[in-house]
Amino acid sequence: MSPFEAVYGRNPSSPIDLIPLPVENRFSGDANDMVDHIKKVYKRVSLRLKDSNTKYKEIANRHRRYKEFQEGDLIWINLKKERFPRGKYGKLHDRGGGPYKILKRVGQNAYVLELPNDIGVSPTFNVSGLQAYYGENGPPDFDSR
Repeated sequence: MSPFEAVYGRNPSSPIDLIPLPVENRFSGDANDMVDHIKKVYKRVSLRLKDSNTKYKEIANRHRRYKEFQEGDLIWINLKKERFPRGKYGKLHDRGGGPYKILKRVGQNAYVLELPNDIGVSPTFNVSGLQAYYGENGPPDFDSR
């Protein structure tokens, strides 16, 4: 169904489209029939949109991983140039730092860290900029081939 048909209840008429609409898509003079038809069209369109959005959500969430840390955990941070004052961060600076200790959780996806004073950035980080620190041995499932 085209967006035009979803809004107006019929296909647009143009010089190219010389074929008349089928009888079941034409409106009678009765306004109630037209309202019922448009409600049915809106219901069909909204169901299709919900199905489509559900499929897109499933595909987008396949690669996402849920991260949760506890207070006192040690983590690495990813440093981005946007977090620093202008002129303080360059190409040759570290891309990450740590390990740093988590002081508290702020909301569902932000943490306050115990950072040294010389870094000069806010101690609140989004979970997307954090990575777990496992010490010198690496993660528990680390394969040393």
